[in-house]
Amino acid sequence: GRPYPVRALSPTQQALLEKFISFGLIYQDDRHSRHFYPTAVAVNLIFGGTVQEERLRRGHGHVGPEGRENTKELRLVDPSQLAVIVETNYQLVAYTSSSLHVEMLRIFTDVRCRLPNVVIGFITRASVRRAMASGITAATILSFLKTHTHVAVRAGKGRLLPENVEAQIELWHQERSRVKFEEVMMIDLSSLMVEEFEEVRTYAENLAVVCWA
Repeated sequence: GRPYPVRALSPTQQALLEKFISFGLIYQDDRHSRHFYPTAVAVNLIFGGTVQEERLRRGHGHVGPEGRENTKELRLVDPSQLAVIVETNYQLVAYTSSSLHVEMLRIFTDVRCRLPNVVIGFITRASVRRAMASGITAATILSFLKTHTHVAVRAGKGRLLPENVEAQIELWHQERSRVKFEEVMMIDLSSLMVEEFEEVRTYAENLAVVCWA
């Protein structure tokens, strides 16, 4: 939560600052601000394990509303496992050191940056449609993200995924099924009287074979 002065950085570091902002590692009020803030993603990436281990060793867990200490919220993420945070701007931050997990994320995510124990990417229309073209459904993607939601998000007692992201993935899935084709036999009844036409249509409806009339 502490601010750091931009002027203390070298020109090269200031150039990297722009990249770190786009990755979600650094926050600035605006691009002309004289100060910047490391985000929770950056802090957890660099210091998370060390800080949490030390707090747990000393017994400094989170104190809940009933006064009981809750160390569950500080539980460390096994580096061999996958822990995902999805943000409302469709950015996905995944803590993992597994190449398999990275390739699984690439199926429906546009991966922008990979570090030794974290992957940063975006869920886009193109990446989701690419996954669906290979037979993966929206329900499968959402289930995967919810199954591997980061423990810090679960501790918040709220939604595992942002509502707008979940709804948009479902909408992208529906785009592929707006038109449904069925093989039919077309019968021209234009020469019949209205009463005869109604009789034929009723007969076909009773057989449950009417697609359109």
